[in-house]
Amino acid sequence: MAKQAQSPMRLLFWLLHATSGLAAGVSYSARANSADTLKDCLLDAVGGNLAEIKFSSDDGFRSDHVHPYNLNFPWAPFAITYPTEASNVAKIVTCASKYDRRVQVRSGGHGYTNKCEYLTKEYGRTRLTGTGIGAGDGAVIIDVKNLNQVQVNSAGIATVGAGNRLKDVCEKLHANGKRYMPHGSSPTVGIGGHATVGGLGLHSRLLGTSIDVMTGAEVILANETIVHASEKEHSDLFWAIRGAGASFGIVTSFDFQTKPEPDNVINFFYTISSTSSANLSAAFKAYHRNTIDRNLDRRLSSVAVISKDTLLISGVFFGSKSDYTGSYFYAKDTAVTYSTLPSNSTIDTVFEHLQTAKPGTDAWFVLIDLYGGAMNDVAAGATSYPHRDLAYFFALYARSGSETTGTIHDFVEKAVLTYQDNKPERFLSYAGYTNLRIKGSPQKQYWGANLSRLEGIKAVVDREDVFSTPQGVKPRQ
Repeated sequence: MAKQAQSPMRLLFWLLHATSGLAAGVSYSARANSADTLKDCLLDAVGGNLAEIKFSSDDGFRSDHVHPYNLNFPWAPFAITYPTEASNVAKIVTCASKYDRRVQVRSGGHGYTNKCEYLTKEYGRTRLTGTGIGAGDGAVIIDVKNLNQVQVNSAGIATVGAGNRLKDVCEKLHANGKRYMPHGSSPTVGIGGHATVGGLGLHSRLLGTSIDVMTGAEVILANETIVHASEKEHSDLFWAIRGAGASFGIVTSFDFQTKPEPDNVINFFYTISSTSSANLSAAFKAYHRNTIDRNLDRRLSSVAVISKDTLLISGVFFGSKSDYTGSYFYAKDTAVTYSTLPSNSTIDTVFEHLQTAKPGTDAWFVLIDLYGGAMNDVAAGATSYPHRDLAYFFALYARSGSETTGTIHDFVEKAVLTYQDNKPERFLSYAGYTNLRIKGSPQKQYWGANLSRLEGIKAVVDREDVFSTPQGVKPRQ
């Protein structure tokens, strides 16, 4: 097989909302039914339309349909379906459940662990192993790319199909009366996954997250039921899908409250280059002092990117150029809250490590997304997404043309642990950046104090854990 040197490649990342460790193994119950019977059921679910379903036995299945985002974790689903109607999604779920298969939805396909199911421990990393019909995790994947409608009513409520990418959402809202809503900045990320885990982006300081403007959603449950969830209907489910959606059902469409597009948006970009870690650290500390101010104008949002010998600062200002120039700018993930901000000495130590250690790859960078603002106005228990005291995320990414090595792991983990001041227990992690090396309970890391309520809701709507991944919410027993 040809080496895929320029693909998304094998990716190791760490959010300073995160820690290190190995995930526990997960396995399916025994499968007694034949693959042919399951195939027949799935084919019937899509009305016999071969364009809407592909099986692992089909030619070109992996290259044309699987598309793993992180090559560290190859995956081998039993089938990938492409339904065009919510009713077909429900039938697919019923087939998978009947034949003891797990179900996961794919919107943009940016899952960092590729929806792995079978996990074993091997030399400090987590490997997917292949067993059972279809090999690998054998799950049924529902790709919702065909559910891509966007409609806006007279009240500015946009009904958005879960198969839209963020680029599609922007363009279609603009075409429907020049509307917009908060969401992330990566154009190829799917709204289906993005809006069920948090929906953070450059608008979040001003408007909150995607889940904060969600007013309802159409959800397929494990029992094939199609329900509309909102504050008034299935309110527990609505609470759960706003932060942990993949564990509770398949959202086929969302309702979002949109706003008129802003009249003015200023984009800015600064580059600081130096071979001195002390100089880069000094520049970042000056930036850091300004951005952690809780009174910072919410119209300003920024991203800092640290790489070898370089600090890049970019962002947007939702206002006029005169307002911007008159008021602003000084000329492993971890979620960093206002109570866990690093000291200047910690920042110095992290920069020294980043600029002088041997990373095992040249393709690494730190991404620091500034949040706070409107996100902090919402109570931690108002939605299942818990990170409401968030100042910013600190995420370190390292890429390699082959499996990421122990040297790369050590480089990433030491940087994040140092940023955490060697106290990882004080930090949570973001469920949008799943990490199979988290120590202890990843669910507690992702959802914090909201986990108990989530487990209770899961026991009601999906007791058999049909919508399952190793680090998803599990039903309370």
